[in-house]
Amino acid sequence: MSYRDDVQSIAEDIVREHGLKDDSWHDAISESVDGSSWIIYYSHNEEVLDNTDNEPDNKEVACMVKENGNWRDFRQVAAYMAMERDVWEACRKIVENEEFFTCEHCDETKEEDEQSDLEGYCKACVIPCEGCKELIPKSGMDNYGTEEHPLCKDCDKEDEG
Repeated sequence: MSYRDDVQSIAEDIVREHGLKDDSWHDAISESVDGSSWIIYYSHNEEVLDNTDNEPDNKEVACMVKENGNWRDFRQVAAYMAMERDVWEACRKIVENEEFFTCEHCDETKEEDEQSDLEGYCKACVIPCEGCKELIPKSGMDNYGTEEHPLCKDCDKEDEG
């Protein structure tokens, strides 16, 4: 997998697991980047720096490297800082492009192709009304009738009458 593909994959996993608000991403991004082979292996650090748009300046890196650090330490810290910024950027782009949504019923972050025709609900959380075939949440205020015979509010009123 290429560096850019790996950054995108990490970002998708973070948004899927931690939701659409960036205030919950910090620890997940730090842990994912810190444990990545792009950072762990010195030989991969150069590829990160060659493929990032977020290379830190020397002063930033120097502040993070211990006083007696060698060139490998500098390169590794620079790669870490760059990759962390790349993942943040990728997460924000995912949210901006609305590639994911949060289901109103199960409150899980889902990919856009998992969204049902009922706005705000994933396909797993809706069921067709037995009367009019319109999608309704599987449970909650808009679901009448029984589990075996779900009805929307309007069809339930007709059924009573």
